[in-house]
Amino acid sequence: MNYVCKVKSKTGLIAFMIIFTSFFSFGFQREKGRVLNYTLKQGLSFGIVNSIVQDDKGLMWFATSDGLNQFDGNTFKIFKFNADNKNSISGNYVKSIFKDKDGVIWVSSRNGLNEFSADKEQFVRHHPSPANNNTDNDVSDISQARNGDLWLSLNGSGFCSFDRKKKSFTYYNQSTLPILASNAILNIFEDSHNLLWAGTRDSGIEVFRIDKNRKLTKSGLDLSALPDARINSIYEDSLGNIWIASSKGLIFFKRSNGKFHVLKLNTFHGSNICLSLLQDQKKRLLIGVQDGGLYSLDLN
Repeated sequence: MNYVCKVKSKTGLIAFMIIFTSFFSFGFQREKGRVLNYTLKQGLSFGIVNSIVQDDKGLMWFATSDGLNQFDGNTFKIFKFNADNKNSISGNYVKSIFKDKDGVIWVSSRNGLNEFSADKEQFVRHHPSPANNNTDNDVSDISQARNGDLWLSLNGSGFCSFDRKKKSFTYYNQSTLPILASNAILNIFEDSHNLLWAGTRDSGIEVFRIDKNRKLTKSGLDLSALPDARINSIYEDSLGNIWIASSKGLIFFKRSNGKFHVLKLNTFHGSNICLSLLQDQKKRLLIGVQDGGLYSLDLN
């Protein structure tokens, strides 16, 4: 069922909203009434930012299409691939940055997964190989499982879990997991109720149930009314509900009744391509919309 959803518009980009929220909580000087704009002139390595994370030291990390950027509030430090240094980042195109429960920073690339060693300021490379070769290393998204392992989406090659202790991969694709409808997985997310959500490039969402042995089975949820869309982000709010940002609107899964709703946002520019999601401290869902800016939805 489709609904038109009224949301409040926010000026600026979701990226800068995240920066402000993070800076305020770590004692950076608050700039009232204006948005700070950081570009190549201020030291950013590339003009398109794909992902933003703040580490436990208060440093900001920016994933760009040409390098990984670390920002201390004043200057940028840029990490790029160096063929002569095995401890450099494994690729310059960075789609996703993730901070795990222990505060470790993990960075995606088109050539595997990178684990940042904060003490040495260098990277440990981990290379998934679902087809026993080195050509399927494109990691597009990183998240964490409830048992502490990492989930990685492998752009076009399914997805995998990464055991942080054993440094080993377990692969899931249409060969190893026949119930998987598509290998074109862009993002992967395990929720608080043992469901695994897999977002595809152009065929919507897939949902699996994780049993006590960590095996995946069909979730039993009715997905038939959901659009065949590109899934850009999957998010669980503080109430346990699931929000999905897609190329055809915002998808809402209400946990209490197990039903899905497709919400059409009443945006200023008419765009319904939702890109990113975040809940703020006031229990508002912040929604980044392509060509439409930032919108908020009251969850109370």
